[in-house]
Amino acid sequence: MSLQADSSAAAETHRIVTNCLGQLEKLLDRQGRQTYERVLGRAGLGREALRTQALSLAQFDEVLTHARAVQPGVTLELFSTLSLSDLGLVGYAATNADTVGDALQLVNRYHALTSDRYLPLMEAVDGIAYIRAAVNVGFFHQLTDIAEDHLAGSWNVLRQLLGERASANNISVKLAYAQPDYHNLYQGAFGPNVTFGTDTTELCFPAAWLALPIASSDKEVAHLSAVVCERLLGPAAGQTTCADTVRALLLSRRGRAMPDLANAAKALNLSIDQFRKRLWREGCSYKALVLETRMVLAKNYLISTNLGIQEIAYLLDYGNPSAFSRTFKNVYGMAPLFMRKSAQNQKESPAGIQSTTESS
Repeated sequence: MSLQADSSAAAETHRIVTNCLGQLEKLLDRQGRQTYERVLGRAGLGREALRTQALSLAQFDEVLTHARAVQPGVTLELFSTLSLSDLGLVGYAATNADTVGDALQLVNRYHALTSDRYLPLMEAVDGIAYIRAAVNVGFFHQLTDIAEDHLAGSWNVLRQLLGERASANNISVKLAYAQPDYHNLYQGAFGPNVTFGTDTTELCFPAAWLALPIASSDKEVAHLSAVVCERLLGPAAGQTTCADTVRALLLSRRGRAMPDLANAAKALNLSIDQFRKRLWREGCSYKALVLETRMVLAKNYLISTNLGIQEIAYLLDYGNPSAFSRTFKNVYGMAPLFMRKSAQNQKESPAGIQSTTESS
């Protein structure tokens, strides 16, 4: 990318981040406690920095991390209230897309270009559309935050594109973690059909919605906006490794069964030999990626849910709990229940800024 393109991309990112921070300020300072100022300070920013710096998505993520420590659930509220215009050129392209499905694909594509936390996924099966986030391994501890970000943001986009055609009664949200204390915010964001402690995290809605036209559609404008976005953001989406694609496939699978080597190769439109060679060139194997995925999911289930060892072993496609526990201990150096107890002890001794419910 040229220096001019780099500068334009930074300017577009800064515009989006500034819009999002403006909405975040409104949410944090509803009680007039200057919470926003404190959060910015914790993130190493201040009012002057916001005026003089070119803000990055990494800085925005840092601000959100501190905001959640002060006001749990603020991510859910933020991404439920952002307008498409807050998303800059990407939002403009989405509102001019031909169909709702095209708009969602645009938003997902540009998220994949700008963030390394997760890969947005969307598919339609038997009349139901599913939106999921294949969380990258290094960010699996942020599963709840990513679910709130991606699912609330996606439903918010759907509502804006569909208008009166969107109904919360026709969607359902499944979440692979325990119900948080602020669970009432989920009903406010998604409506009545929210279930916690499931084996997958996804937003489900009628697949027919994807084919519905957008009233403001302008194909030429949408195409032009998409081209400009791609030039600004660069070809990063084409740099995904085979291993990353496999991780996304495994993390986003439906049901408990891990696909075997042959089925994984088929899903990626590769022969078994091609599949093995690509992974070998990247210094890994399919067996190692399956183990990695199982262990990352196991750690999340232990820390974020109340599922028993037998249930977790079942969800990860182990033949029996003993085999799962042995493997887990070999990987992490501790038994599964000890991992859960350690995580619970850490939660009981939190560090960080005071909650907004505490006195200033």
